[in-house]
Amino acid sequence: MVLKGNKNIMSENDEIVKDLVKISKFAIDNSQEDVRLFLARLVRKYRNTNQELSEALGTLLRNKPDSSILRNREVTYSTESWVSDSYEGNPNFINGPLDCAKMIDPILAPELSEKLTRIIDEHHNAEKLKRAGLQPSSTMVFTGRPGVGKTLTAHWLARNLALPLYTVNLATIVSSYLGKTGNNLKVALDYARSKPMVLLLDEIDAFAKTRNDETDVGEIKRIVTVLLQEIEQWPSTSVLIAATNYPEIVDRALWRRFDHVLQFDLPSKSLIKKALKSFFVNDYSSFETYSSVLETLFEGRSFSDIERSILEYRRAIAIGNSTPEEIINQEISSITDKKRRFTVAMELLNHTDWSQYKINKLTGVSRDTLRKYKTI
Repeated sequence: MVLKGNKNIMSENDEIVKDLVKISKFAIDNSQEDVRLFLARLVRKYRNTNQELSEALGTLLRNKPDSSILRNREVTYSTESWVSDSYEGNPNFINGPLDCAKMIDPILAPELSEKLTRIIDEHHNAEKLKRAGLQPSSTMVFTGRPGVGKTLTAHWLARNLALPLYTVNLATIVSSYLGKTGNNLKVALDYARSKPMVLLLDEIDAFAKTRNDETDVGEIKRIVTVLLQEIEQWPSTSVLIAATNYPEIVDRALWRRFDHVLQFDLPSKSLIKKALKSFFVNDYSSFETYSSVLETLFEGRSFSDIERSILEYRRAIAIGNSTPEEIINQEISSITDKKRRFTVAMELLNHTDWSQYKINKLTGVSRDTLRKYKTI
């Protein structure tokens, strides 16, 4: 169809530019389902005004090439194929059972540890709760930055409940076919409900975004609806854990359905002290003199970041590349914040045998200041 007048042409070009920007955002965000849904919308949108564009987009959708940014691996299961007693495997949407026996215990804040211990006690006393007309907590959300112990805690919880741990495979859940992602998720959750287990639904923010998101094209609503229904029907014999690094973008209606929302914060100094003993293992004695300095150096960092740094220290010590003092010197030299340098200087002053001259040279804090604040 030929458009009449430059004004009409400019108007459609503006629309195409807007649509191009929007679909590019979906692609950059790796939202394959949204890309396909939006392409389907564009086929209908331009069917009458730009038939050539509409047909080209329609061809892309119909061809569904095996290797494409728009396509994830497609696995199809009918509910009947595995719900029967004779079913011996699990859908490709589910990974597990995972080995929890060799995982170290998480380092938990006292309040968080108390809540999780109470949940474990509820499951160990399920019969008592049943007689009182109650059931143990069975659904919870873990929120917090990456590396603060959410996944490790899921392993620890499964071990303490004597239940197998499974995780949902997001790569196979997200489907390139219209409406299939919600169905795939239902299949995975139905399987998890069929027998006692702990199911970890990690990165829930990847497909349970708020339903008033401007980029939502319908599939998000279907996925959230599936989750709401499944959570409502979740059995007390199993535990569902949804984890997210970005709770602010997850639909708030989901939060109200879960029994608990548990926040995992960055470790405090007292928890960092515990982490040092755990991560250094047999090398802790070599660094014990600098423990208070390391607590300050690691403040504001996640457990995984701390563990990574300590492993690097241990390797350097093992092969003779550095001494503990040289490692501490290097870490302090990299500090650019004056307030943190001062705090480290105070720790060195009051918890090591370093001279004021040496501390001054390394941290830049004057010797007059060091004399003023020395407490030992």
